[in-house]
Amino acid sequence: MSGGWQVGDLALCVDASLRSYPRMVLKKGKIYRVQSVALARCGETGLFLGEVNSVAPYGFAAERFRKIKPDTEGANADDAAWLKDLLAKPRVSA
Repeated sequence: MSGGWQVGDLALCVDASLRSYPRMVLKKGKIYRVQSVALARCGETGLFLGEVNSVAPYGFAAERFRKIKPDTEGANADDAAWLKDLLAKPRVSA
């Protein structure tokens, strides 16, 4: 099936090697947003990404990516106080 991929998911590229379509430019370590999910004839899941166009009819092979979950927890009070203090300090120009 879709391997659990959904539109809007964040996909971390773990394999940017050239394959059948050398014009596809991926960057290992870059995070992309899934624009749509397709199923190839062979049953593999393909991802279309908002930032990169794929010339393959089913998008990029999902196996080239790992789904990541953004950190949505708020900062704790200590972190917030540290940041507020840091931003209040005058900047020194070089």
